[in-house]
Amino acid sequence: MKCLLPVVLLLLFTTKSLSAQEPVTQLKTWREYNPIEKLYLHTDRETYFPGQQVWLKGYLLMDFLPSVKSSGMYVELLDGQQVIDRQVFPAIGGLSRGQIDLPDTLAEGLYTIRAYTLQMLNHEPAYLHKKLIRIINSNKSEKKTKTLPGNAINLHFFPEGGNLITGLNNTVAFKITDQAGMPVNGKGRVFDSQGKEVARFTSYHDGMGYFDLPVVDGIDYYAVPDGLDNQKYPLPQQTKKGVVLRVFNVANGKQFEIQQTGTDPAFKAAYIVGQMQHHVVFTKNLQKEKEEHTGTLQTANLLSGVMQITVFNDQHQPLAERLTFVDNKEYRVPAALLTETVNNSNRQKNNWIINFPASFTGNISVAVTDAGFDTATYRDNNILSGFLLNADIRGYVHCPSWYFTNEGEAVDNALDLVMMTNGWRRFRWEELPVKTATPLRYKDPGFIQVKGQVNINNTKKVFSDKNFLLKVITADTSAHTQLVKTNTRGEFVIDSMFFFGKAKLLFTDIKGRRGNDIKVQASGDSLMQVFQLPAEKTPGLRSADDALFTSFFNAYQQQLSKTLAGVTVKAKKKTTVEELESRYVSGLFAGDAVRKMNLLEETMYGYNNIFDYIQFRVPGVGVVMNEETNEQQLYYRHNQNSTISSMGSEAMTLYLDEIETSSSVLAGIPASKIAYIKVFSSFVGASGAGGNGVMAFYTRKGDDALADVSLLGDEFLYTGYTVIKDFYAPDYATAKKDDGSPDERITLYWNAGIPVDKKENKVPVTFFNNDKTKRFKVVVEGVSDEGRLVFIEKIIEPNKKAF
Repeated sequence: MKCLLPVVLLLLFTTKSLSAQEPVTQLKTWREYNPIEKLYLHTDRETYFPGQQVWLKGYLLMDFLPSVKSSGMYVELLDGQQVIDRQVFPAIGGLSRGQIDLPDTLAEGLYTIRAYTLQMLNHEPAYLHKKLIRIINSNKSEKKTKTLPGNAINLHFFPEGGNLITGLNNTVAFKITDQAGMPVNGKGRVFDSQGKEVARFTSYHDGMGYFDLPVVDGIDYYAVPDGLDNQKYPLPQQTKKGVVLRVFNVANGKQFEIQQTGTDPAFKAAYIVGQMQHHVVFTKNLQKEKEEHTGTLQTANLLSGVMQITVFNDQHQPLAERLTFVDNKEYRVPAALLTETVNNSNRQKNNWIINFPASFTGNISVAVTDAGFDTATYRDNNILSGFLLNADIRGYVHCPSWYFTNEGEAVDNALDLVMMTNGWRRFRWEELPVKTATPLRYKDPGFIQVKGQVNINNTKKVFSDKNFLLKVITADTSAHTQLVKTNTRGEFVIDSMFFFGKAKLLFTDIKGRRGNDIKVQASGDSLMQVFQLPAEKTPGLRSADDALFTSFFNAYQQQLSKTLAGVTVKAKKKTTVEELESRYVSGLFAGDAVRKMNLLEETMYGYNNIFDYIQFRVPGVGVVMNEETNEQQLYYRHNQNSTISSMGSEAMTLYLDEIETSSSVLAGIPASKIAYIKVFSSFVGASGAGGNGVMAFYTRKGDDALADVSLLGDEFLYTGYTVIKDFYAPDYATAKKDDGSPDERITLYWNAGIPVDKKENKVPVTFFNNDKTKRFKVVVEGVSDEGRLVFIEKIIEPNKKAF
């Protein structure tokens, strides 16, 4: 792995002067204080129907390595300004995973998924990770995306170095887009204010290009695209003071050229600095007496990415700036996909292998989807373009993956145009002193953090310098207890907590009922902060693109045997008991019962155990202590005058969560733990058909479990990380291949957490086809322990070469 070290430039000098130290030192201080963290999301696909799930894997990098800075990843689904959904997933070792459940009410159109960490919020929101997904809805009356006219254009100009300098030959980059923000290729002419043609321009790639312009004092300039003779687009105003900075790609690095004019020392170039992700990678002093400076920057020892080159005067003020891309190809892991068995027949098995170098260790994610559901062979963005390009520049880049899935001089030149026509910088040099002196707004809490103050209840007296117990009960009824101590002001901080879903936090004095009744004033959920982030501008659709897309998915939907979208089902509103039946009861236990009891609506704390409740609240059921076994037994409609010996064989059959149990087991469960009870006069699933009666008990689960409070003290609900679901795919090796139900899965395989190490560098990918897919699309992405990137994207079809 190449190290990010300063490059020694053997140009005019081999040492750095003290004049270059101030901004360089400031940048180093800021990098250590507020490092750059990058995030990329791998999703199973990019087009969905309402009501489906978006499966996702998050990768975090910092200083070119997996990041251990952040413990949480925030993922939002946005419709322009509106945040439709927001989830928080834990991040461990620079990895995170989860899912977004798309509402079934979503209208058709483009939506934005935005992902970030607290550390990323300490930088400009423009650098948060964003990706577009398309929602297809057959209900066209709900269509939300407006199509835009395709004939009007925007034409923007970007002088290389930042300014048009009077008296010098300037290079001017340009970008042509339509009203939807999509690139438009075109050409035109440049005129001066006297109507004289002074230059011609033609786009080189995706509406971008450049032209040279000699700038004359006192003259304004404008451009007229061919075919739009009545449209004039003014160029930026010229300035008499400044320098022109040019950067060229050469075989062994980057060549720079600096031109300047005038005698004002404040606008004379003194030195240049190159930085990547806030690491200074070179400094170069310039001879003051020269009007023109040239040289070559050796970049072969650098890691790949966006490099910012800045020209300074001797007062450390920036005069010109240029972004350029360093591409040494070292970031790519040479992984290979081997398709041992490819079978596109209905519900047949596929066996593939991903082969890695013997030295590779890291983590990957794999998605296999129906290639017939994609309008394009390759995605617009991938892990290469996401980390190396989008994470470091501002503004929209059309199809950034193209620059990393193609090679050659034409690609290098096109990528250089992206550097010239997009956002200039993550920071301004003159702002660094203020930034380094300003406290960071956000700090990662180290997973879940709870803090607050404890008082003795109904008093103003603080519970100072004392221990108390915290019991955390999660939705799956698991619980753990820990000892916490307050300071002299009664304050406490608990960090590094880790749980999913809602949890109940119970605070109590360690002395229990013999201690103090305490009152806790706790801070809000540390994971559920509200951030003031700007609205995301979702690109529009051109009429032609929208028509093509709609036609494609209409044809795709006709292959499905059932409607996936646009259907509204109105269900009868369930009563509380009916809801409990659907949540808790299954199989034979779902049959009719003589009595159904919803214990969630009752106060259960007056009973020592569930038998006390039954004795007083369940008519027709008696509770008798068996003196021989010292166990309580239940009898259904028994004769109160009978003796225990005559009733010994008549006890009811008992079930706990639909598993036959004994009364001794039930006696050990607090009554407050029971959610639902059903009483059967007979039950075919029990021995002897349950002739003596059957009683089924169901313990609380999920949110119901959080309603149980059994400690003296204070309590409150707390929201933990979003529950991470498991991706389900049928295994037709064991299940019936023809069970009468259609298999119309679009995502056939998704695995978001595959570790790879040197011991086993062959990763198997095994899945079963659905009922219709004929071509498979596979996307493999990942990050090595050294920060190198894994990327494979292919279309697989039997008897055809993958492409």
